[in-house]
Amino acid sequence: MEFPYELEYEIVQFAVRNHPTTAPALQLVAHRVKQWVDSILHEYVVLDDCKNEGTTAQVRKLGQVYASTLTAETAKYTSSLCLTYHHKLRDEELSNMALCKRVYRLACWVEQSRYPTITSTIAQMPLQMLSIELTHFMTLPKTSAFWLSRLTHLELIFWTHEEPPKLEPLDFLPSVTHVCLNWGSPDFPTSVETVLETCSTLKTLIITRMSGTWDRLQEFQSRRDAEHVDIIVMSTLKGLQDWKPGGQSIWEHAEEVIAAKNRSATGQKVIDATAC
Repeated sequence: MEFPYELEYEIVQFAVRNHPTTAPALQLVAHRVKQWVDSILHEYVVLDDCKNEGTTAQVRKLGQVYASTLTAETAKYTSSLCLTYHHKLRDEELSNMALCKRVYRLACWVEQSRYPTITSTIAQMPLQMLSIELTHFMTLPKTSAFWLSRLTHLELIFWTHEEPPKLEPLDFLPSVTHVCLNWGSPDFPTSVETVLETCSTLKTLIITRMSGTWDRLQEFQSRRDAEHVDIIVMSTLKGLQDWKPGGQSIWEHAEEVIAAKNRSATGQKVIDATAC
């Protein structure tokens, strides 16, 4: 008995997503099934050298529903890509990034000084969610790029304990509704002001602090341009899990905090996540 083509695909997709250990066996069934399995396993790509030398491609672990390599063949399937701080991008991977035409979620945490041309490739992706180191963001092309009108979620990261560079106005991103300033420990009121003043569509602003607190919350809560914005202070999170299938993103965590506060009927617009 032959199943309809569409039903076959649904069965394979269900098997791989719910029982990843079946993937190697399914890849041997037929060429079309292998393509289906590959497309699922390479939707999410996380490139991380934290536990290896970074000179060779990592081998996929049994049951892992994301890829640790980016090849020319699989780049066409990738919709979520994470480049960790520890990863040393090979020339081949940099070239293959240009083939990623479906990436709408991107984390770019590699050092800007090592890969100064990577931003031209990023600008060609149809991004909706972007987590990026601040100096990379400052060098992104700001005109005639497809992602500019599509981006809704932006996380800016500044790794050091120094005062971050002055954040440029964000009015070139007309669809951004969620912004996260992941500065760690320095104080950054001017950055918060810039986001509130120049993001007309803003709904949620997350401020991450190592301490999980910020003593200027009430001051910014009372601003007129924050009237319809939920400002949330959160402890710095381990971001890598956000970029693997099944991981809770910082945006989902923020929504839970907002929902919990709304249920408590406090009426406060500035929310301290440590109090939940």
